[in-house]
Amino acid sequence: MNQKNRLAAFFAAGSIAFAASAADPSVTVDSVTQRWPWNNKVDITYTVTGGQDVGAGIYCRLVFNATIGDETYVIDGVTDIGASASSGTHTITWNPPSGIKAQNCTMTATLLSADNPSGDDYMIVNLQTGKISYEGLLGSQEASNLRYNTALYKTTNMVFRKIARTVDSAFPNGYRTGSSATNLQGTNSQTNWITDLDYYIGVFPVTQWQYNEIYGSNPSAYQTDSDGNNHWYRPVEQVRWYTGRMPEITTKAVDIEGNTFLGKFNKLTQTAAGVTGFDYPTKIMGEIAARGGADTEYPWGPSTSGYSDYVVAWTNTTVEVGSKLPNGFGLYDMLGNVREWALDDTSRTDKADAPDPWTPAYEGTIANRLVTTVVSFQSTFEYSSRLWALNPAAIYSESYNKQWRENGFRVAFIVK
Repeated sequence: MNQKNRLAAFFAAGSIAFAASAADPSVTVDSVTQRWPWNNKVDITYTVTGGQDVGAGIYCRLVFNATIGDETYVIDGVTDIGASASSGTHTITWNPPSGIKAQNCTMTATLLSADNPSGDDYMIVNLQTGKISYEGLLGSQEASNLRYNTALYKTTNMVFRKIARTVDSAFPNGYRTGSSATNLQGTNSQTNWITDLDYYIGVFPVTQWQYNEIYGSNPSAYQTDSDGNNHWYRPVEQVRWYTGRMPEITTKAVDIEGNTFLGKFNKLTQTAAGVTGFDYPTKIMGEIAARGGADTEYPWGPSTSGYSDYVVAWTNTTVEVGSKLPNGFGLYDMLGNVREWALDDTSRTDKADAPDPWTPAYEGTIANRLVTTVVSFQSTFEYSSRLWALNPAAIYSESYNKQWRENGFRVAFIVK
């Protein structure tokens, strides 16, 4: 439909100063693809010219206007769909309001100035309102790490990092879980996963504050120190698998009417933003995230040297999330601090047997559940026999009913 909006007022407002040689800022809606009747989502492909330049500190945002029948819906590209305003062609998905059939939808767009970078590299859920917003990566991953490793995102907000498919000529449209060197336990002979889906995963494991914000209680053993100081920023622990999510059958969606953390979490986001699907990650999703894009034996390099900069271990207590260095994706505590529940049971001995990264292993009975890593704050690495525990591919399981101070979890979301 090629609807182009030139931004004459963009410069007049003085909110952004472009170089004289820069192209006139504009946005063109190239196509609107309706998924109806399969579902109600709408895919928007658009092209930005002379848009956001993160390196130069020039931030932009998009506002879309969707017309369905006689009604027009304003879509904020930041808070509603995470639309990138950087120059180039992009595709983003809009989920219309509940009950609206998005048939014969037309779309226009406007490019505006912004205080923060647009994009969908990060998804932020307000745990008090359930509203969802998006932000783009700052000038570097390190700059974004500093932005989100703060109290705000360990308390009333939960921040997620998008794990996007690797795109290169040798490995298109998929995820890399490592190389042959990473498979010390023989549990993941598959190192590349081809898929057309992206996913988000929590930058931190769920903290005690966040768990209490949603669930209304805190089961953790390490809530205070000897002086009575609260440890709200530490990961929640002593969470049973089924207290985090229900039903027990892992191939079904989380029951938003159930009295679980994830049930309450999804009910909150559905009510405020029309979005559900937050869940535990599968073991493969956890491994992809834990490696942080590295294909070395360990996420930080080829040997165990330097692991103490990244791993909370042998501390005899949990510590505040984000106390160690993040991995290449900007994720903290992917190894150590608490073990994190996965969706899978123990029935899959080689993850290469999985049809995709999203399908959890499940035998059809309530059984032991995997954790995404065997490492916790109580792990010790003084002995060579325990060094294998640093490998995120290692298999380790706990009883689904176990309430133990080493067990916490992280939330994930598959983009469909």
